[in-house]
Amino acid sequence: MSFFEYLSLFFFVWFPGILFLKYWNIQKASLSLFLTFSGAYILGISIFHLLPDVYKNGEERFGIYLILGFLSQIVLDQFSKGLEHGHIHPAHDSKLGFLISIMFGLGVHAFFEGLPLTGYSNFHAGHDHNHSSLLIGIILHHAPAAIALGLLIKMSGYPQRFSILMISLFAILPPLGAFIGNSLIISEESYRTIMAVVVGAFMHVSTTIIFESEPNSEHKISYKKLIAIVLGLATSYLMTKH
Repeated sequence: MSFFEYLSLFFFVWFPGILFLKYWNIQKASLSLFLTFSGAYILGISIFHLLPDVYKNGEERFGIYLILGFLSQIVLDQFSKGLEHGHIHPAHDSKLGFLISIMFGLGVHAFFEGLPLTGYSNFHAGHDHNHSSLLIGIILHHAPAAIALGLLIKMSGYPQRFSILMISLFAILPPLGAFIGNSLIISEESYRTIMAVVVGAFMHVSTTIIFESEPNSEHKISYKKLIAIVLGLATSYLMTKH
């Protein structure tokens, strides 16, 4: 990864969080559609590109790591309270414990997703767009999470400066994971193992975002959400097409 890519990974997660924090009266429906698009996109790149790479040599054992990633995200959701899915529920009692739990759940996930990003491009020589598709997927995944994090902290009664600090801390974790991943000597097989865990987490987050029923909708998906899903899947296909 170049310096510009590291910077982009930080900035395009950090800036939306700061922007929505300043104009926090923006309708929640806008965040929901953003989340839906990003969920469809990461589902698409997982199916069109990441899963075929994980299984490119036909080893069935990587399914275990996929399930491990899926289950690990369920565990992390217990800490993050589903914030990456757009669930913004302010703290009522122990604000400090609540905040630590949120930051732990989001932070571990954000760091781990960045870990294989740099090395992943090493066994895709000549296919830079594939590397870019994963980079964009991580940005699209964490930008709405940064927005939700900033709004949650503000609604919990913390000052805006503290919200900005927490958004900045969260935004730096994916590029930090990518940097540390680049510093480690990891074999291709190990990268595929890590990627399988990441894809498992992707599958959980994306399907939860897409298939969660909307409030008071009797499990129906609105046409706006359906359009966002189709656009996300179409974009992921075009980004990963050889």
